[in-house]
Amino acid sequence: MPEKDKIVSGKKISYQGLFNMEELFHNIEKKLSNMGYLKVESANVEQVLESGTEFDIVLTPIKSLNRYARLEFRIDITGNKIKKVDVEIDEEKHEMNKGTVTFVIDGFLITDYSEHWTNSPIYFLLKVLFDRFIYPGQFSKYELEMKEDSESLIRELKSFLNLGKYIN
Repeated sequence: MPEKDKIVSGKKISYQGLFNMEELFHNIEKKLSNMGYLKVESANVEQVLESGTEFDIVLTPIKSLNRYARLEFRIDITGNKIKKVDVEIDEEKHEMNKGTVTFVIDGFLITDYSEHWTNSPIYFLLKVLFDRFIYPGQFSKYELEMKEDSESLIRELKSFLNLGKYIN
Protein backbone atom coordinates (compact mmCIF):
# COMPACT_ATOMS: atom_id res chain seq x y z
CA MET A 1 0.00 0.00 0.00
CA PRO A 2 1.45 3.39 -0.92
CA GLU A 3 2.47 5.81 1.81
CA LYS A 4 0.61 9.11 1.78
CA ASP A 5 2.22 11.95 3.77
CA LYS A 6 0.23 15.16 4.18
CA ILE A 7 2.53 18.08 3.44
CA VAL A 8 0.00 20.92 3.10
CA SER A 9 -3.01 20.80 5.38
CA GLY A 10 -6.29 22.65 4.98
CA LYS A 11 -5.20 25.91 3.33
CA LYS A 12 -8.48 27.78 2.93
CA ILE A 13 -9.51 30.64 0.65
CA SER A 14 -13.01 32.12 0.76
CA TYR A 15 -14.38 34.78 -1.55
CA GLN A 16 -17.75 36.47 -1.79
CA GLY A 17 -18.58 38.75 -4.67
CA LEU A 18 -18.39 38.92 -8.46
CA PHE A 19 -16.29 36.48 -10.46
CA ASN A 20 -16.33 34.65 -13.76
CA MET A 21 -16.67 30.95 -12.96
CA GLU A 22 -15.59 29.79 -16.41
CA GLU A 23 -12.40 31.86 -16.27
CA LEU A 24 -11.77 30.78 -12.68
CA PHE A 25 -11.75 27.08 -13.58
CA HIS A 26 -9.76 27.79 -16.75
CA ASN A 27 -7.10 29.58 -14.64
CA ILE A 28 -6.94 26.68 -12.17
CA GLU A 29 -6.47 24.16 -14.98
CA LYS A 30 -3.86 26.36 -16.69
CA LYS A 31 -1.89 26.89 -13.46
CA LEU A 32 -1.90 23.19 -12.58
CA SER A 33 -0.86 22.27 -16.13
CA ASN A 34 1.99 24.82 -16.08
CA MET A 35 3.26 23.28 -12.82
CA GLY A 36 3.21 19.80 -14.40
CA TYR A 37 0.06 18.37 -12.81
CA LEU A 38 -2.43 16.14 -14.55
CA LYS A 39 -5.95 17.26 -13.62
CA VAL A 40 -8.22 14.61 -12.14
CA GLU A 41 -11.79 15.48 -11.13
CA SER A 42 -12.88 13.14 -8.34
CA ALA A 43 -16.34 14.55 -7.67
CA ASN A 44 -18.71 17.11 -9.15
CA VAL A 45 -22.09 17.76 -7.53
CA GLU A 46 -24.32 20.67 -8.49
CA GLN A 47 -27.76 21.71 -7.23
CA VAL A 48 -29.91 24.49 -8.64
CA LEU A 49 -32.02 26.09 -5.91
CA GLU A 50 -34.15 29.23 -5.69
CA SER A 51 -31.39 30.97 -3.74
CA GLY A 52 -28.87 30.13 -6.47
CA THR A 53 -26.66 27.31 -7.63
CA GLU A 54 -24.65 25.31 -5.12
CA PHE A 55 -21.79 23.05 -6.13
CA ASP A 56 -19.08 20.91 -4.63
CA ILE A 57 -16.14 19.92 -6.82
CA VAL A 58 -13.16 17.84 -5.72
CA LEU A 59 -10.01 17.99 -7.86
CA THR A 60 -7.11 15.60 -7.21
CA PRO A 61 -4.37 16.63 -9.66
CA ILE A 62 -1.23 14.49 -9.66
CA LYS A 63 2.38 15.14 -10.62
CA SER A 64 4.64 12.13 -11.09
CA LEU A 65 8.16 12.90 -9.91
CA ASN A 66 9.58 9.49 -10.80
CA ARG A 67 8.48 5.84 -10.77
CA TYR A 68 8.47 5.85 -6.99
CA ALA A 69 7.06 9.20 -5.83
CA ARG A 70 4.40 11.67 -6.87
CA LEU A 71 2.72 14.80 -5.56
CA GLU A 72 -1.04 15.04 -5.26
CA PHE A 73 -3.36 17.91 -4.40
CA ARG A 74 -6.84 17.61 -3.01
CA ILE A 75 -8.74 20.77 -3.87
CA ASP A 76 -12.29 21.03 -2.50
CA ILE A 77 -14.19 23.80 -4.25
CA THR A 78 -17.55 24.77 -2.80
CA GLY A 79 -19.91 27.37 -4.23
CA ASN A 80 -22.97 28.77 -2.46
CA LYS A 81 -25.77 31.01 -3.75
CA ILE A 82 -24.11 31.42 -7.15
CA LYS A 83 -26.23 33.51 -9.49
CA LYS A 84 -25.61 34.84 -12.97
CA VAL A 85 -25.58 38.62 -13.19
CA ASP A 86 -24.99 41.11 -15.99
CA VAL A 87 -22.22 43.59 -15.31
CA GLU A 88 -21.27 46.60 -17.38
CA ILE A 89 -17.52 46.95 -17.92
CA ASP A 90 -16.28 49.76 -20.18
CA GLU A 91 -19.82 50.23 -21.49
CA GLU A 92 -20.09 46.57 -22.49
CA LYS A 93 -22.32 44.02 -20.80
CA HIS A 94 -20.65 40.89 -19.48
CA GLU A 95 -22.25 37.86 -17.85
CA MET A 96 -20.59 37.07 -14.53
CA ASN A 97 -21.34 35.12 -11.39
CA LYS A 98 -22.08 36.41 -7.93
CA GLY A 99 -21.90 34.36 -4.76
CA THR A 100 -19.54 32.66 -2.36
CA VAL A 101 -16.78 30.29 -3.40
CA THR A 102 -14.46 28.46 -0.98
CA PHE A 103 -11.30 26.48 -1.69
CA VAL A 104 -9.69 24.04 0.74
CA ILE A 105 -6.30 22.78 -0.43
CA ASP A 106 -4.38 19.78 0.89
CA GLY A 107 -1.11 18.49 -0.55
CA PHE A 108 0.35 15.00 -0.31
CA LEU A 109 3.60 13.21 -1.08
CA ILE A 110 2.80 9.67 -2.17
CA THR A 111 5.58 7.09 -2.31
CA ASP A 112 5.57 3.60 -3.78
CA TYR A 113 2.31 4.32 -5.59
CA SER A 114 2.88 1.31 -7.86
CA GLU A 115 3.08 -0.86 -4.70
CA HIS A 116 6.25 -2.55 -5.92
CA TRP A 117 7.99 -2.41 -2.53
CA THR A 118 5.16 -3.82 -0.41
CA ASN A 119 4.94 -7.23 -2.07
CA SER A 120 7.06 -8.95 0.56
CA PRO A 121 8.27 -8.17 4.07
CA ILE A 122 11.92 -8.05 2.96
CA TYR A 123 11.12 -5.49 0.23
CA PHE A 124 9.15 -3.44 2.73
CA LEU A 125 12.11 -3.44 5.15
CA LEU A 126 14.47 -2.36 2.36
CA LYS A 127 12.03 0.40 1.38
CA VAL A 128 11.90 1.76 4.93
CA LEU A 129 15.71 1.66 5.24
CA PHE A 130 16.19 3.46 1.94
CA ASP A 131 13.50 6.07 2.69
CA ARG A 132 14.82 6.84 6.18
CA PHE A 133 18.58 6.61 5.82
CA ILE A 134 19.71 6.71 2.20
CA TYR A 135 17.28 9.14 0.50
CA PRO A 136 15.96 11.46 3.24
CA GLY A 137 17.23 14.55 1.40
CA GLN A 138 15.32 13.59 -1.71
CA PHE A 139 12.02 13.48 0.20
CA SER A 140 12.61 16.86 1.82
CA LYS A 141 13.16 18.23 -1.71
CA TYR A 142 9.82 16.75 -2.77
CA GLU A 143 8.10 18.22 0.31
CA LEU A 144 9.54 21.65 -0.49
CA GLU A 145 8.29 21.34 -4.07
CA MET A 146 4.77 20.55 -2.82
CA LYS A 147 4.83 23.56 -0.48
CA GLU A 148 6.02 25.85 -3.28
CA ASP A 149 3.39 24.50 -5.70
CA SER A 150 0.60 25.01 -3.16
CA GLU A 151 1.73 28.57 -2.38
CA SER A 152 1.89 29.33 -6.10
CA LEU A 153 -1.63 27.98 -6.65
CA ILE A 154 -2.97 29.95 -3.67
CA ARG A 155 -1.36 33.17 -4.97
CA GLU A 156 -2.92 32.56 -8.39
CA LEU A 157 -6.39 32.02 -6.89
CA LYS A 158 -6.15 35.07 -4.64
CA SER A 159 -4.96 37.34 -7.44
CA PHE A 160 -7.72 36.15 -9.78
CA LEU A 161 -10.45 36.56 -7.17
CA ASN A 162 -9.04 39.94 -6.14
CA LEU A 163 -9.84 41.21 -9.65
CA GLY A 164 -13.54 40.98 -8.81
CA LYS A 165 -13.14 43.87 -6.36
CA TYR A 166 -12.50 46.27 -9.23
CA ILE A 167 -15.65 45.47 -11.16
CA ASN A 168 -18.61 47.75 -10.51
